Amino acid sequence: MGAILLIGWAMAGCAPIDDDPLPEVVLLDIPDVAWDPARPDRSVGWCGEASIQMALAYYGIERTQLEIHLAGNPDYADLYAHEIATALDALRICYERWPEENPDLDAFIAWIREHLAAGVPVFCGVKLFPDEHADWSLDHFVLVVGYDGDGLVMNTQLDMDGRIHVSYADLKSTASPYAFANRWDEYFGRAILGACDE
Repeated sequence: MGAILLIGWAMAGCAPIDDDPLPEVVLLDIPDVAWDPARPDRSVGWCGEASIQMALAYYGIERTQLEIHLAGNPDYADLYAHEIATALDALRICYERWPEENPDLDAFIAWIREHLAAGVPVFCGVKLFPDEHADWSLDHFVLVVGYDGDGLVMNTQLDMDGRIHVSYADLKSTASPYAFANRWDEYFGRAILGACDE
C-alpha cells in the first residue's frame, strides 16, 4: 500500500476509525495517471479504467487499463457506472458501495472523508458543469485521494497535472466544473479496499 501523508495526525494502515476525530488533512500517495493512449476508441476517455488502475496500484496490484476495461464486460467503448461492480468483482477487488438511494450529500462527503482517513481511496462519479448530459447523474469518474478543511483532492486524469482540489461548496453546486450535485441527488462512490481474500 502506498504511503499515507497526514498533517497533524498519525495513523497506522487501515485501522477502524471508531470515535477518534478525523485528521485535519489526508493525502494518499496515489499518482494520477492518464487514459491509455492505446485504447481502441480514442473518441472516448477511460476515466473509469484509469481511476480503478490508480486505486489498484496503491495496493500493489498492477493491471492495465485494457484488462480493467475487459473485466467490466462493457457495452460501449468505455466503462459505465453499471459496469464498475462487474469489473471490480471480476478482478477480485473488495469495495464498499455508497448506497445511491441515500440522497444526503453531506453524509456522502463524510463517508468519503472517513474512508480516506482510514487510508482507503474512493472511486467517485462527478458531474461536469456546464452540463452536456442533463439526463445523467454523473459524467466522469475520479479517484478521491485526500481532503482538508476546505475540500476534497481528486485525481481526475484531465486537469493540469491531473490532481485538483474541489471545495465542499463547489461539490454541492451545479455552477462548479466538478461537483457531486445532480438533479436526482444520487451519488456514486466505491471505497476501494484492495484484493479480496481467497
